[in-house]
Amino acid sequence: MGAHGNVARWAGRIVGTVGLALCAVAIAARAAGMFVLGSLQVGTVFQGAMAALLIACVAYLAVIAERPGQYGTLDRSPMVLEGLPAAIAPESHRVAANREASQWSTAKAPPSLRGRA
Repeated sequence: MGAHGNVARWAGRIVGTVGLALCAVAIAARAAGMFVLGSLQVGTVFQGAMAALLIACVAYLAVIAERPGQYGTLDRSPMVLEGLPAAIAPESHRVAANREASQWSTAKAPPSLRGRA
């Protein structure tokens, strides 16, 4: 993972922590019967906190999407490719999926079910 992944991860952590703290402040202020915090309404503070949490989630999603390895990119994700039409899925994935399916049906099936189709 490069520098961009580390920056996005730490930005997500920091912004998420700030958003969580702002949520707690807004909820505590509203529970105490306050409608205004400083010059901002409590609802505005809460919306800002929710936006910070959303930004943190997007930052973490960017880190996960750029991560090399299992399910890190589209070309390595059998879970994503399962739903694609055969015309869109790359040939290598169709061949690998067929090979895995045939291995599953013969090697991993209980003896009582082998040979049934």
